Amino acid sequence: MLDSFVKRCTASLEDFAGQEACAALGTGDDVRGLLATLSRIDAIISHEERRRVLSAKADAWVVQVKDAMYEIDDVIDVCMIEGAKILADDRPPTPKVRCFSCFKPSGPRKFRHEIGFTIRDIDLRLREVEEEMPRLPAGSAHHSDAKRNSFNHNVCENCSDAMKPQAVGSQVQKAVGGLVPRMLREGKKKVDVFAIIGAVGIGKTTLAREIYNDDRMTENFPICVWVDMSKDLSELDFLKMIIRGAGANVGDTENKEELLILLGSALSKRFLLVLDDLDSPSIWDNLLKDPLGDGVARGRILITTRNEEVAASMKATIHRVDKMDPENAWALLCKQVDPECNLEELATLKDVGIKIAEKCDGHPLAIMVIAGVLRSRGNSKAEWEMVLNHDSWFISPVLPEVPQAVYVSYVDLPSQLKECFLHCSLYPEEYPIQRFDLVRRWIAEGIVNARDNKLLEESAEEYFVELISRNLLQPDPESVERCWITHHLLRSLARLLI
Repeated sequence: MLDSFVKRCTASLEDFAGQEACAALGTGDDVRGLLATLSRIDAIISHEERRRVLSAKADAWVVQVKDAMYEIDDVIDVCMIEGAKILADDRPPTPKVRCFSCFKPSGPRKFRHEIGFTIRDIDLRLREVEEEMPRLPAGSAHHSDAKRNSFNHNVCENCSDAMKPQAVGSQVQKAVGGLVPRMLREGKKKVDVFAIIGAVGIGKTTLAREIYNDDRMTENFPICVWVDMSKDLSELDFLKMIIRGAGANVGDTENKEELLILLGSALSKRFLLVLDDLDSPSIWDNLLKDPLGDGVARGRILITTRNEEVAASMKATIHRVDKMDPENAWALLCKQVDPECNLEELATLKDVGIKIAEKCDGHPLAIMVIAGVLRSRGNSKAEWEMVLNHDSWFISPVLPEVPQAVYVSYVDLPSQLKECFLHCSLYPEEYPIQRFDLVRRWIAEGIVNARDNKLLEESAEEYFVELISRNLLQPDPESVERCWITHHLLRSLARLLI
């Protein structure tokens, strides 16, 4: 977030430098000197953010730079107020000046001297901090800032374009074709359990969602309920989610035994229950096994899990999700970059595209987020090669379980979009993010910049669409007004960086 903070502060200072208030106070030279220092510091911060090699010493200068940015904001506020007064009627500045205890009742000349001294002092301290910061490699200054700090307006013309269903790979389609008939087949058990097992980010949830939305499943199971098994989900909340999902009324019941009775009556028709990211069999043993086994309706339970012991304990029929091979990974990458495009249209990019897909190590999540980066670059081989050779591929992972492509996609964001995305991670994981609330929070936090003579609300909506286009936010399939962070690994990275 320091990167966007410095850029926003620099933009405010540049705006002040061009105003009459700056000339009236005679601070033009001091402001221009401070801007030059900020430009050098911004280049180092941008490079360090890409490298993500912050040490204990680096943490110290990060704090110092942040403090200086707050001081600059205060200086600009004071200068705008006092400069306007001088321009209006040439009255001396008022003695009540926020954040500058050294300013006392004085004439304009003394105020000009004091504010100039303050600006030069901030500049001097920032240059001292600059000496403690890592050296910027030769030729790297702003080498990609122009690309990272601009939007591709051709990505999505409006929000409805961004809401189109996500493309899935042929391996997922094949797995759906095999699993759905098996789940529809009647067995001896009243409730059959199926498990999708695989590593984090391998596509378990995607496969489960395709099965859940399959027309054959909805036709055969009148009651379909999806539950995200977050770590903070209590037993009572879990039971309430299923009961409400089945269309029954929970009322104000807070008693576990009463909820178990309601559960059995709520699932009175054939049902499909999906438990996404289940990490313990205790939910089955303690809450579901007996009431569902004694219930009147037959049903299916589908779980996704990383732990094969969970599936074994529930006596589930197991389907393992493996990494994608290069050809399937390339096909998925093409679908994600442009769902309307066929492989022939991207044939000239296949050699570099397969190399990028190989860097994703067969992980659908990695392919999905890197496709968002490529979509923002257009179908230019030179741009794709820049993504292939991005230096963030070669640094040590911030979190071992997070695919490197996820970090590449974050670093590639324009600075203001970084802050917008990190802000999304502050919302509770188990609840959807309301689009109306989100864009107005961005505006209130000062994250959104007005561009091309547009209203702030219009610019904020473009930010929202861009994050969806880059596959960092996922729209709710039932409402354009809600979205989620695409995967919990993205949320984990955002919470680490915030």
